[in-house]
Amino acid sequence: MQASGSSGRITIQPETTWGVAPSVPAMIELSSTAYGESLKSSSEEIVSNAINKYGATLATRRGQIKVDGSVPFELPVNNSDIVLYGVMGSYVQTDIVVNNVNKKKKVYKRGVLPSFTLEKGFTDVGQYFKYLGVKFNQLQLGVDPAGLVSGSVDVMGLKADVSTVSFDNNPTQYAHDPYIVLDIVTGK
Repeated sequence: MQASGSSGRITIQPETTWGVAPSVPAMIELSSTAYGESLKSSSEEIVSNAINKYGATLATRRGQIKVDGSVPFELPVNNSDIVLYGVMGSYVQTDIVVNNVNKKKKVYKRGVLPSFTLEKGFTDVGQYFKYLGVKFNQLQLGVDPAGLVSGSVDVMGLKADVSTVSFDNNPTQYAHDPYIVLDIVTGK
């Protein structure tokens, strides 16, 4: 993020159809996003070799749009399932009881990778970059024995739109509660 600190945000929502934004916005804010994300869209300029009698190029066009980048994060307790779903594509959820508390257990399996609408927004300046047809390309996790579980996900996407209005002005927000390696080891 390049805007002023907390005024930048990244939100995400699964798509039903690849490259088509959901008809009802229900974005989730990735509160666990760390500094250093590199989401972007770009396209090469395609230049014709044909010239006129003055030596000027007769045609230039914008090439295919390329959407890619990396989103670093601290693995959160509350909404890590969207990252795992993005890199695995399928899960089976069952209800279990642990210490007399009802919980949900998800077992992730490799399946068809889902696509997402992802928005990088700068609320202080009213600039929003909506990326469509985004798929997770690579997941990297780091487990520091004396710290947090952190990582990054590399993405690639189909297209991008720019707007002065957010796709979802009221995304779901979760409290940021990152996994600490000690919690994983002790099961707390």
